[in-house]
Amino acid sequence: MLLKLDPLLKLKEAERRGIISKNIVKRIEKRMKYLYEGINRIENSSKLPFPSFYIEPYLPLVISTTEIGKMGVIYARVIPIVFDTNLNLYIEISAPLILFGSKNTICAVLAHEFSHYIFLLWKLSKFNILSEESSSTLFESLYKDEERLIKPERLYKDRGLVRLVKNRFKNGFVDIKLEDKTFKGWIEKNLPVQRLSPETNIIRIPIKTLLNLKIDSKMRKRIDEIFRAL
Repeated sequence: MLLKLDPLLKLKEAERRGIISKNIVKRIEKRMKYLYEGINRIENSSKLPFPSFYIEPYLPLVISTTEIGKMGVIYARVIPIVFDTNLNLYIEISAPLILFGSKNTICAVLAHEFSHYIFLLWKLSKFNILSEESSSTLFESLYKDEERLIKPERLYKDRGLVRLVKNRFKNGFVDIKLEDKTFKGWIEKNLPVQRLSPETNIIRIPIKTLLNLKIDSKMRKRIDEIFRAL
Protein backbone atom coordinates (compact mmCIF):
# COMPACT_ATOMS: atom_id res chain seq x y z
CA MET A 1 0.00 0.00 0.00
CA LEU A 2 1.44 3.37 -1.04
CA LEU A 3 1.44 5.95 1.72
CA LYS A 4 -0.09 9.09 0.22
CA LEU A 5 1.37 12.40 1.36
CA ASP A 6 0.23 15.97 0.85
CA PRO A 7 3.21 17.35 -1.13
CA LEU A 8 3.10 20.57 0.90
CA LEU A 9 2.51 18.98 4.32
CA LYS A 10 6.07 19.41 5.62
CA LEU A 11 6.25 22.94 4.23
CA LYS A 12 3.02 23.96 5.99
CA GLU A 13 4.22 22.35 9.21
CA ALA A 14 7.44 24.38 8.99
CA GLU A 15 5.33 27.52 8.56
CA ARG A 16 3.16 26.61 11.56
CA ARG A 17 6.30 26.21 13.67
CA GLY A 18 7.66 29.57 12.51
CA ILE A 19 10.63 28.04 10.66
CA ILE A 20 9.69 29.62 7.33
CA SER A 21 7.36 32.51 6.56
CA LYS A 22 3.84 32.41 5.17
CA ASN A 23 5.09 34.52 2.25
CA ILE A 24 7.58 31.82 1.21
CA VAL A 25 4.89 29.13 1.37
CA LYS A 26 2.57 31.24 -0.80
CA ARG A 27 5.33 31.85 -3.36
CA ILE A 28 6.07 28.12 -3.55
CA GLU A 29 2.36 27.28 -3.87
CA LYS A 30 2.11 29.73 -6.77
CA ARG A 31 5.06 28.11 -8.56
CA MET A 32 3.93 24.49 -8.05
CA LYS A 33 2.39 24.67 -11.53
CA TYR A 34 5.90 24.40 -13.01
CA LEU A 35 6.49 21.23 -11.01
CA TYR A 36 3.26 19.63 -12.26
CA GLU A 37 4.02 20.67 -15.84
CA GLY A 38 7.42 18.98 -15.53
CA ILE A 39 5.88 15.81 -14.11
CA ASN A 40 3.35 15.63 -16.96
CA ARG A 41 6.15 15.99 -19.50
CA ILE A 42 8.21 13.26 -17.80
CA GLU A 43 5.28 10.84 -17.64
CA ASN A 44 4.28 11.43 -21.27
CA SER A 45 7.85 10.97 -22.47
CA SER A 46 8.76 7.91 -20.38
CA LYS A 47 5.36 6.17 -20.39
CA LEU A 48 5.86 5.62 -16.67
CA PRO A 49 4.09 7.16 -13.65
CA PHE A 50 5.94 9.70 -11.54
CA PRO A 51 6.16 8.59 -7.89
CA SER A 52 4.70 10.37 -4.89
CA PHE A 53 6.75 13.37 -3.81
CA TYR A 54 6.89 16.11 -1.20
CA ILE A 55 8.49 19.53 -0.78
CA GLU A 56 11.23 19.51 1.87
CA PRO A 57 11.61 22.80 3.81
CA TYR A 58 15.10 21.86 5.06
CA LEU A 59 17.62 22.34 2.24
CA PRO A 60 20.08 19.39 2.22
CA LEU A 61 23.71 20.54 2.06
CA VAL A 62 26.44 17.96 1.51
CA ILE A 63 29.63 19.16 3.17
CA SER A 64 32.82 17.20 2.60
CA THR A 65 34.83 16.21 5.66
CA THR A 66 38.03 15.86 3.62
CA GLU A 67 37.73 18.74 1.13
CA ILE A 68 37.82 22.07 2.97
CA GLY A 69 35.22 24.55 1.75
CA LYS A 70 33.47 22.05 -0.52
CA MET A 71 29.69 22.12 -0.31
CA GLY A 72 26.97 20.72 -2.56
CA VAL A 73 23.26 21.48 -2.61
CA ILE A 74 20.77 18.64 -3.08
CA TYR A 75 17.73 19.93 -4.94
CA ALA A 76 16.00 16.54 -5.20
CA ARG A 77 16.65 12.96 -4.09
CA VAL A 78 14.95 9.57 -3.75
CA ILE A 79 13.87 8.77 -0.19
CA PRO A 80 12.67 5.33 1.01
CA ILE A 81 9.85 5.46 3.57
CA VAL A 82 8.59 2.40 5.42
CA PHE A 83 4.91 2.40 6.37
CA ASP A 84 3.25 -0.60 7.99
CA THR A 85 6.25 -2.79 6.95
CA ASN A 86 5.79 -1.75 3.30
CA LEU A 87 8.54 0.02 1.40
CA ASN A 88 7.61 3.18 -0.50
CA LEU A 89 9.95 5.32 -2.60
CA TYR A 90 9.36 9.06 -2.73
CA ILE A 91 11.09 11.92 -4.46
CA GLU A 92 12.04 14.66 -2.02
CA ILE A 93 12.14 18.09 -3.68
CA SER A 94 13.84 20.97 -1.90
CA ALA A 95 11.83 24.14 -1.36
CA PRO A 96 14.49 26.42 -2.97
CA LEU A 97 14.24 24.50 -6.27
CA ILE A 98 10.56 25.44 -6.58
CA LEU A 99 11.07 28.90 -5.10
CA PHE A 100 14.03 29.98 -7.24
CA GLY A 101 14.33 27.53 -10.16
CA SER A 102 13.26 28.33 -13.70
CA LYS A 103 10.58 26.22 -15.36
CA ASN A 104 13.22 24.38 -17.42
CA THR A 105 15.51 23.79 -14.45
CA ILE A 106 12.69 22.35 -12.35
CA CYS A 107 11.80 19.99 -15.19
CA ALA A 108 15.44 18.95 -15.71
CA VAL A 109 16.02 18.21 -12.02
CA LEU A 110 12.80 16.18 -11.80
CA ALA A 111 13.68 14.21 -14.95
CA HIS A 112 17.20 13.52 -13.65
CA GLU A 113 15.90 12.34 -10.28
CA PHE A 114 13.20 10.24 -11.94
CA SER A 115 15.95 8.34 -13.75
CA HIS A 116 17.50 7.58 -10.34
CA TYR A 117 14.12 6.41 -9.10
CA ILE A 118 13.61 4.03 -12.04
CA PHE A 119 17.16 2.70 -11.71
CA LEU A 120 16.63 2.08 -7.99
CA LEU A 121 13.30 0.36 -8.63
CA TRP A 122 14.99 -1.94 -11.13
CA LYS A 123 17.79 -2.78 -8.67
CA LEU A 124 15.31 -3.41 -5.89
CA SER A 125 13.15 -5.61 -8.09
CA LYS A 126 16.23 -7.78 -8.66
CA PHE A 127 17.09 -7.76 -4.93
CA ASN A 128 20.36 -6.17 -5.97
CA ILE A 129 20.72 -3.54 -3.26
CA LEU A 130 20.62 -3.31 0.53
CA SER A 131 22.49 -0.03 0.90
CA GLU A 132 24.47 2.18 -1.39
CA GLU A 133 28.20 2.48 -0.88
CA SER A 134 29.30 5.57 1.03
CA SER A 135 31.45 8.31 -0.51
CA SER A 136 34.12 10.35 1.22
CA THR A 137 34.35 13.27 -1.21
CA LEU A 138 31.96 15.31 -3.31
CA PHE A 139 33.81 14.20 -6.45
CA GLU A 140 33.14 10.56 -5.56
CA SER A 141 29.49 11.39 -4.88
CA LEU A 142 29.18 13.05 -8.28
CA TYR A 143 30.86 10.11 -10.00
CA LYS A 144 28.57 7.60 -8.32
CA ASP A 145 25.51 9.78 -8.98
CA GLU A 146 26.16 9.40 -12.70
CA GLU A 147 26.44 5.60 -12.30
CA ARG A 148 23.07 5.23 -10.55
CA LEU A 149 20.74 6.39 -13.26
CA ILE A 150 19.46 5.63 -16.73
CA LYS A 151 20.77 7.82 -19.52
CA PRO A 152 18.00 10.24 -20.53
CA GLU A 153 17.99 9.12 -24.16
CA ARG A 154 17.14 5.58 -22.97
CA LEU A 155 14.26 6.70 -20.78
CA TYR A 156 12.68 9.63 -22.62
CA LYS A 157 11.24 9.85 -26.13
CA ASP A 158 11.04 13.65 -25.99
CA ARG A 159 14.30 14.85 -27.57
CA GLY A 160 13.85 18.32 -26.14
CA LEU A 161 13.66 16.85 -22.65
CA VAL A 162 16.77 14.76 -23.28
CA ARG A 163 18.69 17.86 -24.40
CA LEU A 164 17.45 19.81 -21.40
CA VAL A 165 18.65 17.17 -18.92
CA LYS A 166 22.01 16.80 -20.64
CA ASN A 167 22.57 20.56 -20.71
CA ARG A 168 21.81 20.95 -17.00
CA PHE A 169 23.82 17.87 -15.98
CA LYS A 170 26.97 18.01 -18.11
CA ASN A 171 29.35 17.56 -15.17
CA GLY A 172 26.97 17.32 -12.29
CA PHE A 173 24.15 19.81 -11.92
CA VAL A 174 24.96 23.33 -13.14
CA ASP A 175 22.64 26.32 -12.85
CA ILE A 176 24.54 29.41 -11.71
CA LYS A 177 21.41 31.57 -11.33
CA LEU A 178 19.67 29.01 -9.13
CA GLU A 179 22.80 28.44 -7.05
CA ASP A 180 23.24 32.19 -6.53
CA LYS A 181 19.60 32.69 -5.55
CA THR A 182 19.73 29.69 -3.22
CA PHE A 183 22.84 30.98 -1.47
CA LYS A 184 21.65 34.58 -1.12
CA GLY A 185 17.93 33.96 -0.73
CA TRP A 186 18.01 30.87 1.49
CA ILE A 187 21.35 29.98 3.07
CA GLU A 188 22.50 33.55 3.87
CA LYS A 189 19.06 34.34 5.30
CA ASN A 190 19.44 31.44 7.75
CA LEU A 191 16.46 29.58 6.40
CA PRO A 192 16.40 25.86 7.37
CA VAL A 193 19.17 23.59 6.09
CA GLN A 194 20.19 20.01 6.80
CA ARG A 195 23.93 19.39 6.80
CA LEU A 196 25.07 16.00 5.52
CA SER A 197 28.42 14.41 4.77
CA PRO A 198 28.95 12.39 1.57
CA GLU A 199 29.31 9.32 3.79
CA THR A 200 25.86 9.73 5.36
CA ASN A 201 24.00 10.74 2.20
CA ILE A 202 23.21 7.16 1.22
CA ILE A 203 20.09 5.03 0.91
CA ARG A 204 19.69 2.17 3.40
CA ILE A 205 16.88 -0.33 3.00
CA PRO A 206 16.28 -3.16 5.52
CA ILE A 207 15.97 -6.56 3.83
CA LYS A 208 12.71 -7.24 5.70
CA THR A 209 11.01 -4.30 3.98
CA LEU A 210 12.70 -5.07 0.68
CA LEU A 211 10.82 -8.35 0.58
CA ASN A 212 7.55 -6.40 0.81
CA LEU A 213 8.29 -4.19 -2.19
CA LYS A 214 5.39 -4.16 -4.64
CA ILE A 215 5.76 -2.92 -8.23
CA ASP A 216 2.82 -2.69 -10.61
CA SER A 217 3.06 -5.40 -13.30
CA LYS A 218 2.74 -2.91 -16.19
CA MET A 219 5.40 -0.71 -14.67
CA ARG A 220 7.72 -3.67 -14.10
CA LYS A 221 7.27 -4.70 -17.73
CA ARG A 222 8.12 -1.20 -18.98
CA ILE A 223 11.20 -1.00 -16.73
CA ASP A 224 12.40 -4.40 -17.94
CA GLU A 225 11.98 -3.22 -21.53
CA ILE A 226 14.17 -0.19 -20.82
CA PHE A 227 16.95 -2.25 -19.26
CA ARG A 228 16.85 -4.95 -21.92
CA ALA A 229 17.62 -2.23 -24.45
CA LEU A 230 20.73 -1.07 -22.56
